[in-house]
Amino acid sequence: MLIILFFALAGVIAGWRLGSHCEYGDRFLGSFIGGIFAGLCGLLLTLPVSASLPSREVMVVSRELVSMQSSSDLQGKFFLFAGSFNGDWSYRYYRKEGDYFRPREISVSGHDILVQEVDDGKPRLEVFGREYTEDWYYWIAIGPKFEYRYIFIVPVGSVVQEFKL
Repeated sequence: MLIILFFALAGVIAGWRLGSHCEYGDRFLGSFIGGIFAGLCGLLLTLPVSASLPSREVMVVSRELVSMQSSSDLQGKFFLFAGSFNGDWSYRYYRKEGDYFRPREISVSGHDILVQEVDDGKPRLEVFGREYTEDWYYWIAIGPKFEYRYIFIVPVGSVVQEFKL
C-alpha cells in the first residue's frame, strides 16, 4: 500500500514540477494526471510483490452445523448432436447461531470446499482464509488472496452417495 502511495505522491510532484511553465489550472490537472498514472504504476509494481510474500492459512470461523445437503441445478439443451450444459453445484446447510438456525448456501464454483468425516465431535463448518506471516507486509502489499476454504466436518456414515441416470 505504501508503494502505491509513494508512486502517486511522486507523480503529483513530478506533474506539478513539469507544469511549472503552465497556468495554475493546467498545473493542477498535470499533477492530478501524474498522480493517477504513477499510482497505477505503483499498483503494477505492488502486485508481484504481494504475490511473492509468504502467507499462512488461518481459521476464520467455526460454526456448528445442524443439517447439510448438496444439490445441483444442471440444465442442458441439445439439438442434432450439439448442445450445452449449464448448472451450478452448491451446498445448502443450516448453522446454529445462539438459539436460532440460519440457512446458508455456498456455491462450489469459485470456492474450495471439502467434506471430512470424523468419528468424534459435532458436525461443524470451518472456514479458513489466508494472512501474511508478518504484520508489516500489509504496508507494502495489497493483501493475500481472499479465497476461502470451507471444510464441512460431519460424522462418519453421514455422507451418502446417490447416483441418478
